[in-house]
Amino acid sequence: MEPDYKKHPMARYLNERLTSNRDINKCAWCKSCIFRDKVGDLGPQKCFCGVYTMENPKPSAIVFDNIRCDFYERDPDYCDD
Repeated sequence: MEPDYKKHPMARYLNERLTSNRDINKCAWCKSCIFRDKVGDLGPQKCFCGVYTMENPKPSAIVFDNIRCDFYERDPDYCDD
């Protein structure tokens, strides 16, 4: 007997819950870090900064899991909104 998804290709997705990435607070620590990219609003959310480069990007745990970076230093000029 064939599985349901072979009968109808979309059947495997009927019970899945779709989510949005908009709710993820990416690079939470980077926003106040002295090494952040200060160009534009999305600067701190980029994969590179003063420590990490395009060839050696920020680890996913720092970007998505709000883990504090070992190199984090608070920018004295950063003001909390």
